[in-house]
Amino acid sequence: MKEVRLLIFVQQDSPYALHLFSAITSHRGIKVVGIVSCGKQVTVAGRLKIAARMKLQRMMDPTLPDMPLFPRFETPPQIAARHDAHHRNLVDGDLKNPDLLRSIEGFNATHLINLYTLQKFPPTFLGRVEGAINYHNGLLPWYRGLKATHWSLYRREPESGFTWHFMDENFDTGNILLSDTVGIGQSDGVASLEWKKTCLAVEQIPQLMRLLSETAPGSAQPSGGMYFSRADYQEITHIPDTSLFSSDELRWRQRCFTRVLLGHKGLAIPVTRFAKSDNPKAMFRFQCKGGNWLTADRCDFLPPAIFNWRK
Repeated sequence: MKEVRLLIFVQQDSPYALHLFSAITSHRGIKVVGIVSCGKQVTVAGRLKIAARMKLQRMMDPTLPDMPLFPRFETPPQIAARHDAHHRNLVDGDLKNPDLLRSIEGFNATHLINLYTLQKFPPTFLGRVEGAINYHNGLLPWYRGLKATHWSLYRREPESGFTWHFMDENFDTGNILLSDTVGIGQSDGVASLEWKKTCLAVEQIPQLMRLLSETAPGSAQPSGGMYFSRADYQEITHIPDTSLFSSDELRWRQRCFTRVLLGHKGLAIPVTRFAKSDNPKAMFRFQCKGGNWLTADRCDFLPPAIFNWRK
């Protein structure tokens, strides 16, 4: 059994990433030697603000899952200090910064774990450690790329999965260490599925750490698969002309992608819930294929009147 010395990249504004991060840094038998915070910096006060906003959104839309947003009120720098580990904030493009590479070498890490950051790690960076592992919120190779949970729901899969895999020079193509799935229920949306997968992935962390200590090589991915890009996501959620689609299709896209941008009098309205029935006097109505109409009941999680006032 080899000592595991971890360098962790964490997307600090993602509650799912922070739950995984908290579980990994609490695991006994590993040494955290470095933490790199990615994304917008979130302070304790900022977390409270996010939690209050999400609670308000759920009051206005009870279909949203009620989940703990952050595992604890410690920030990544505070956790790094508790572990006597190095800490650094990452800005866009910083992965190619020679100073970052030199400082990483000084961490003397054996493994790197990436949690929800969308950075592509260059080979010169990956070569600094014995193994670089990524948590991907989709089953590989079938759901490579972005928004894997959204796409698995949209394609009416019976399950949605996740994968712990080694990183290489391409996106989501490295050997698989662990993977698992959760069932998709009738009432599930993206947030509830993401939360269920995160909880199951947390349970796998002891096994993941054991595999790293045993220098397990993982299994090669099966041939084939699919890749979903940012352009694919924009194409399916940005709908300037709603008359080209049925009301059922528009409702399904909103459920699967949470927010759809629908054209309305030259504006793009972020609809996050449709009313059960059409209201001819409503503020935001959208004509559908076949002559049907849909009424927006929530825009960016707010009642249309509040959304319009805020806008």
